[in-house]
Amino acid sequence: MSKTGKILVSGASGFIGSNLVPKLCFHNYQVVAITRSKDISKFFQHENLKWISSEDMILTEDILKSCDTLIHLASAGVDQEENYNLVELFKVNVINSYTLILNCLNQGFKRIIYIGSCFEYGYMPNIKGKPLSVYDALMPKDQYSATKAALTSLLYPLTKYFKSEIRIIRAFNIYGPNEKENRLYPTLMQSIKDKREVSITKGSQKKYFTPVSFLVDSIIRILKKKPKESYFSLENLGGGKLLSVIEFTKTLFKQNHLNFKQFLKFDKKSREGEASILSPNLYERFEISNKN
Repeated sequence: MSKTGKILVSGASGFIGSNLVPKLCFHNYQVVAITRSKDISKFFQHENLKWISSEDMILTEDILKSCDTLIHLASAGVDQEENYNLVELFKVNVINSYTLILNCLNQGFKRIIYIGSCFEYGYMPNIKGKPLSVYDALMPKDQYSATKAALTSLLYPLTKYFKSEIRIIRAFNIYGPNEKENRLYPTLMQSIKDKREVSITKGSQKKYFTPVSFLVDSIIRILKKKPKESYFSLENLGGGKLLSVIEFTKTLFKQNHLNFKQFLKFDKKSREGEASILSPNLYERFEISNKN
């Protein structure tokens, strides 16, 4: 497929973005990457890539006119171990994000891809006790989840007004390179590298541990298809196998030829109210055309 316009990626220097942007460039897409960081020299560089530093995701008209697709990754509050200013969280995840999307659509963007979160479901996994459906109610537990869900609810009607394609992908338990050091996967991999003990929970919670490459490849598959007019879709994305945290941990140690029993201490507390299973129904996608 010919690339008629550049791809705009918000949150391009974050965990998912830092995996996605190089792959887009290597697939010969022209990319405009937005970051809140002032120092763009430390990020991946490529002849197909232009970095823009912006605190509020407000872009000039000439930049917007050069693009026709937005992949919206930017969000605040992802790290649940940090304390966030709730007003700032709402500003980034709802006001600035919605403004960016509207500005893109007003400039004629043909496709919007918004990466949501499995945490939008909040209490629903505890209530349901089995894989989540795209039709399940959203019951956010915290402000991060609530703001992600708020943006989701704002996007569906826009397909009718702008006759564009809008896709929401709720990613489940993404892990991989460039993840924050305090997350499970990098913590385990550091333990494996240093051959030292690491503290984890008892690990009974079951999840679809989804490699970030799976999400990246899913996005690229979408980009290779022509955008659909007045089209909306919502899908829950997971990959791999449904595993307990301890089963996932065992797999990593086994792949690196280590006996996990020598290095694991099960003395870390699980988050209060954590669901016993947090996984998607992999065979569902809500989609609808607003042409009529």
